[in-house]
Amino acid sequence: MGIAQVFPAPISAFVCNEIGIRTMSNTTPIAEGKTLTMELRNVVTNEDGSKTFGDEIYETLVSTSDDVSDAWTYSDGDKVYNVCFHKKEIDDFGIEANVPVILDKDFCILIYGVSNEGIDCGFMGLTMDDIDIEDVPAGEPLITDGEGIGSFSYRTPISLQADFYGYFDAVEIPTVLYGEDEEGNSIEYADCNVVRVSADGQTVVNEKYPEDFGEYIYFSIARDWEDEDGNENYYFDAPEWIDEMVPYSTSSSEETGMYLLSLKCLPLAEGETGRIGYINLVANGGLTSEKAIVVLQGDASFDEAMGIATVATNGKKLSGKRYNLSGQQVNANYKGVVIENGVKVVKK
Repeated sequence: MGIAQVFPAPISAFVCNEIGIRTMSNTTPIAEGKTLTMELRNVVTNEDGSKTFGDEIYETLVSTSDDVSDAWTYSDGDKVYNVCFHKKEIDDFGIEANVPVILDKDFCILIYGVSNEGIDCGFMGLTMDDIDIEDVPAGEPLITDGEGIGSFSYRTPISLQADFYGYFDAVEIPTVLYGEDEEGNSIEYADCNVVRVSADGQTVVNEKYPEDFGEYIYFSIARDWEDEDGNENYYFDAPEWIDEMVPYSTSSSEETGMYLLSLKCLPLAEGETGRIGYINLVANGGLTSEKAIVVLQGDASFDEAMGIATVATNGKKLSGKRYNLSGQQVNANYKGVVIENGVKVVKK
């Protein structure tokens, strides 16, 4: 027995450190040693247009007695509590720690275990009588019958009172940029996220627009690269052979969020003529760029990297060459994640 509530995707990716739910209780919402569980699930639309939770679990969060705090007390003595849910993981030191979750799509909160022994929660709802129910992205709360636990009557639009603690963030590797020529005409720079590196790893130029972009690649972030204490808010996830990556701000970075990246690579090994690498931009909250920076070293093929077929007139298929995530060519027996014709594939 529990509570379900649908929420629409936030306007931008939200790095959520905790989710607080307002509750009332005659004793305490969660007794010591007891746990409430929250699942963040996908949203499905029923035939009548209503929405509910699906079978896919995005994240699982928990709340214990340590996660409960007093919010306020009514004049009649009834107490309101804030029950906070966190995603918990064991860190490198073997200690349980709270870690953020990324909210970037429609999701449904599903809280269960409310009828278990040691749980005394009356979940509070917010009614909106003057709003058409079709305009309110709310799921149907499941009615509980425990003594002292409030129940919801779904006769008016209602929303579970949930507080999301965190911050909005964004990371992007643009694959297309726009500019103007001397006459003011618009120019499209497609595939501007691809750079070519020399065999010794020291000379880098944009693969398609060396005169316009030189050695730099543009990327976009929502916050400053470093916080007030000098800690980096973002990092680049790249193969080990891409061994130097330096971000640069420009005069417009603070306003636009656009930065420049310069990189260097290790030299190709003896007998190696080329390799392909992919660099993802990652926020320290876990958000990862949808697109990647593509690094072509030596004679690595642009078409292979981008998944573009070079089809001969006789109708031959793609070359079928495979690379691991470090850019090394592998054979058909290789197990794990490989890049085949520019597409990441899991080989089992």
